[in-house]
Amino acid sequence: DTERQSPLVCDEVKVTGKEPYCDKELKFTGIQSQYHCMLVGIKREEGDTLMMPEADVMICKNDTLWVMGSEEDLEILKQLSNNK
Repeated sequence: DTERQSPLVCDEVKVTGKEPYCDKELKFTGIQSQYHCMLVGIKREEGDTLMMPEADVMICKNDTLWVMGSEEDLEILKQLSNNK
């Protein structure tokens, strides 16, 4: 039997500050390992944009994350900050 793959989507997640991954370096957030999503970019509150951020980049309150994953995994990630 072949495992059925979910199509990947890309969506924005606004960091509100209450997420378990806020104020952590990307490598310690669990976004990839726990939530099965890939962070492809960050837009900072002051307007800076980071594409394909390095593992030591800090996720901060008011960042907008561009995240890729299945619809189900993205929904779980969004629920952490009530970004439904």
